[in-house]
Amino acid sequence: MKINKLLGALGNLDKIAEGIKNKIFKRKEVEAIAEMRWAECKLCPLLDKKGKSCVVPNTQPCCSDCGCSLTLKLRSLSSSCPKGRWGAVMPGKEENVLVNQWLDQEKKIHNAYLKARSEELNKEWEEKGIKKKGRGCRSCNKRKKK
Repeated sequence: MKINKLLGALGNLDKIAEGIKNKIFKRKEVEAIAEMRWAECKLCPLLDKKGKSCVVPNTQPCCSDCGCSLTLKLRSLSSSCPKGRWGAVMPGKEENVLVNQWLDQEKKIHNAYLKARSEELNKEWEEKGIKKKGRGCRSCNKRKKK
């Protein structure tokens, strides 16, 4: 029986990795989802708090149906409960696309801020009569000359 759970786990390495990533690099929205899922798991008769049915020893609490460590499974947004108590939020690939879109948008906003700030500083320097010597700060420019 445990060998079947182990084979099932090997087929879900991407979801396990996602759970590990989300456990290490905590995000508020993932933790909120994990908390809601945990509330559901605590009511389930298949919850194994002692770890007797865990695929990987000492990873309790786990699900006695699939053998997954709930610490990781609850944080894998692409995972779902084998008994249908909670579902996947979105597939892992879709999550990656969404995160990359968000990062691209944040990068554009940041670059626009940096450009505007640079223009503000240049205007301030012109008003104060400070002449800009090349790019970067004075100490950097001195190092470049050497």
